Amino acid sequence: RDSAIEPLIYSTLVGFDRRTNLLYGDLAQSIELRDPLTVAFTLRPELRFHPNDRSLAVALTAEDVRREFALRAAGGDFVFSDVVSRIDAPDLQTVVLELRAPFALLFETFADARAAGIRSGQISPATGEPLGSGPFVSASREPAGDTLARNQLYHRPDQPLLDGVSVRELEDEAAVNAAFDDGTIDVLAVRPAGDDIAAFERPGTTVSA
Repeated sequence: RDSAIEPLIYSTLVGFDRRTNLLYGDLAQSIELRDPLTVAFTLRPELRFHPNDRSLAVALTAEDVRREFALRAAGGDFVFSDVVSRIDAPDLQTVVLELRAPFALLFETFADARAAGIRSGQISPATGEPLGSGPFVSASREPAGDTLARNQLYHRPDQPLLDGVSVRELEDEAAVNAAFDDGTIDVLAVRPAGDDIAAFERPGTTVSA
């Protein structure tokens, strides 16, 4: 469940469109390759984390990015502990990374919310997990799943296009198929045996790997 929710809750420095192989800024409004081993990110102005337990949406700054990446380095995450040698936040909007060596998957990793999503030091009152700044805010968490609401302070004012999302984890395959067929489930994430995604094709649906 968490792997499906994290990209909805947490923003990243950059985004990566796997359909077009296009890299674009997410939290970062610009990227500068100062030399082969130094990358600088300039953050968008007025970024905000989701509201905390006092309904305050605190600013997201370069120091939050530095802290998050330092925590991941201390936890042994490969990119941050073995590829990145130094992380600096010289001002509120600038993050500078120094690398030990060129790394081909650097930006693709930074675009993955599970690997490099920026988490607040404050906790969500709904889930007990770190607050994010992504397109959706955690509204509630129950054994059956999570309910997310549109982030009114999202840094892309025309997104998200949905007012909310419900994420459910269903174990019974027959119940999953029935819910998908009758429209109760709009998006189905599965790991079919033998990667046979064609088995999930339905009229009016799109199936992709």
